[in-house]
Amino acid sequence: MGTGWKVACTTLTVLLIGISGVFFLWNGKLNSANTKITNLNGQISSLSGKNISLQANLDEETTTKTKALSDLSAMTAQQQQTQGQLTVAQGQLADSKTQLTIAQSQLATVNTQLTGAQSQLATANIQITGLQDQVTSAQGQLATAQSQLSALQSKYPLKDFASLADLQAWVSAHLMAYTTDVTPSLNECLSVQKQAMQDGYYVSVIFEPLTLTTYDIYLEAIASGTLYAWGVDNATLYNFWDGMTR
Repeated sequence: MGTGWKVACTTLTVLLIGISGVFFLWNGKLNSANTKITNLNGQISSLSGKNISLQANLDEETTTKTKALSDLSAMTAQQQQTQGQLTVAQGQLADSKTQLTIAQSQLATVNTQLTGAQSQLATANIQITGLQDQVTSAQGQLATAQSQLSALQSKYPLKDFASLADLQAWVSAHLMAYTTDVTPSLNECLSVQKQAMQDGYYVSVIFEPLTLTTYDIYLEAIASGTLYAWGVDNATLYNFWDGMTR
């Protein structure tokens, strides 16, 4: 081999050494780059995990937001329904207040009427008491009238005297004072007639003019079919007529 070969070998060696140095240099850079790539991949992986976590959180927040919106919509609908019910309730309350006012007015009217009725009742009770007193009085008067009626019924219809002795005894018991005046004498005869009627007997008053200034006034009654006459102040009986009947 010649010198050229040696030179060539030397040059090749130098080139190989240079290439080797370059290779080592680039290999170091490549390793550094790989390390950086590896670190970047780790960061990317970490970011990807964070992204997934963030996405999950976002999805959860979206779900929560959707649920919140749904709840808000439901609450809004419920609020509207409640507002409607409140409006109805307020209307019913207003109606109730109106009805209460009417009822209070009616109650006041009823109380006024009740007061009037109580006053009328008090007046009626007073009137009833008065009427009861009147009824009691009327019952007493009725009892008296019935007693008097019974007494009258026992004496009426009027009757003649059963005998001369009965007439004589009755006349002797009903004599009046003597008087010459016409009017007092006539009144006395009428009084005796009334007493006879109260005892249930027929007794007649006779007023007989004798002259323009004189009169004959006496009483007559029948006993056992005979007509007798007597003066109001004298028990002497005069037989006027026999065979009298009614």
